[in-house]
Amino acid sequence: MPSMSYCVFENTDKDLDQILEIMQEFSSLKELKESRSSSYESRAVSNVLETCQEIGEIYQQWIEEDESEW
Repeated sequence: MPSMSYCVFENTDKDLDQILEIMQEFSSLKELKESRSSSYESRAVSNVLETCQEIGEIYQQWIEEDESEW
């Protein structure tokens, strides 16, 4: 069930903490993906990591823009 817009960051923060804990149990992306019980879950690993990368890129852009305004 999707999060309500007013609490999406709070709910996602908890989910990402759980993902991070799981990731720390493995030594490689391959190992993590192979541990997933289905091809759907394995694809979801890639999707989540790609989304996190995009979020990081936007965040970095915002930081650079904020710094250039000073």
